[in-house]
Amino acid sequence: MMIRPGTKSVTTMMKLMMALLCVLAAAPSVRAQGPGRPIAIGREVAVRSEILGEDRPLLIHLPAGYGQAQITYPVLYLLDAEAHFVHVVGIVDYLAMQSPIPQNGLIPQMIVVGIPNTNRPRDLTPQIAQTDTYSRYVPARDSEKFLRFLDEELIPYVDDNFRTAPYRILAGHCLAGLFAIHSLLAEPEMFDAYLAITPYLILDEKLPLAYTEPFLEEHPDLDCFLYLVAGAEAEEWVASIDEFAGILKEHAPEGMRWDYRRMTDDGHGVEVHKALYDALETLYAGWSAPDDLLAGGLRAVEAHYGKLSRKFGYTVNPPELMLNQLGYLLLQQRRADDAIEVFTRNVELYPGSWNVYDSLGEAHLARGEKEAAIRNYLKSLEINPDNVNGIQMLKRIRRN
Repeated sequence: MMIRPGTKSVTTMMKLMMALLCVLAAAPSVRAQGPGRPIAIGREVAVRSEILGEDRPLLIHLPAGYGQAQITYPVLYLLDAEAHFVHVVGIVDYLAMQSPIPQNGLIPQMIVVGIPNTNRPRDLTPQIAQTDTYSRYVPARDSEKFLRFLDEELIPYVDDNFRTAPYRILAGHCLAGLFAIHSLLAEPEMFDAYLAITPYLILDEKLPLAYTEPFLEEHPDLDCFLYLVAGAEAEEWVASIDEFAGILKEHAPEGMRWDYRRMTDDGHGVEVHKALYDALETLYAGWSAPDDLLAGGLRAVEAHYGKLSRKFGYTVNPPELMLNQLGYLLLQQRRADDAIEVFTRNVELYPGSWNVYDSLGEAHLARGEKEAAIRNYLKSLEINPDNVNGIQMLKRIRRN
């Protein structure tokens, strides 16, 4: 009903609103019951570095469902983690959110490894000049040791203790952005993607730029992704990043994907959040499944994730939820044979999931195959004894 000024309906509505306010005012206030349950986004651990001669703290974030799904995840290594871990974890989880199928997140779920500083200038400033023109700020430079720490100690520790996919991303801002560029030039096989936000390329009279062109010429088969940002910094600083982008434009090999963004409306540090969000979206452009993907059936789904596998250099499987959705869509279309094929594929990919067996049992039942249905429901209950649907379906099958 549309209400117009000057009618009795307005007066009536006002009276109702006043009455509602009186009720709300008289209602008892809501109080929290106890201190509540803490919400954790990660854990802090420490690893001993023999290379650096110190214990290094780490902040580790695992994706939602990590404990249930036996799959592997790419890893984002985040420098300056004491400043950026919380908000970057929020970005990663938001972009990877399992929204309604077939939209399956804009990026994959990933592990975030935050690396807080113990001696930032020492670790993140590369020793690339014969004369130390930056000595007033950097008393000592040992970034080569820090690079070795990443390569020989940290990455092996993460790979040994977590289910990692062979795809690693390094993200850094300012001095850490410079280190990200340095790691690309010094050890290009260590990471697959580099997110360098306002890197301090004016170090030693822009000496890092002198190393870039020869490196690119010597690595014609370079296959990586680089996201470069220039924030609102001093003119000379921004000009050095512009110059670096110009070198990339002229000399980057064909296999190197890169993008350059100017964010000169945002102050130092503010650009980090926006840049990381945009960088991950750009890196994973095309990751999200098209709206009509399920209409193409299992072959279309496999083709989409096959394309992603080729792009990122490791096997990317269709998500369990997507295949489950496709299987039930086929059941609704009375295509039980096709549904069984999809659910069987889900069992192959996710044998530790109780739900894939429950769904396969339902498909067999739709085709009148009671013994096959019973086997799958029993397997589902073996993994998850609390699967209510499986218990009820077994009772129903046995009654009939």
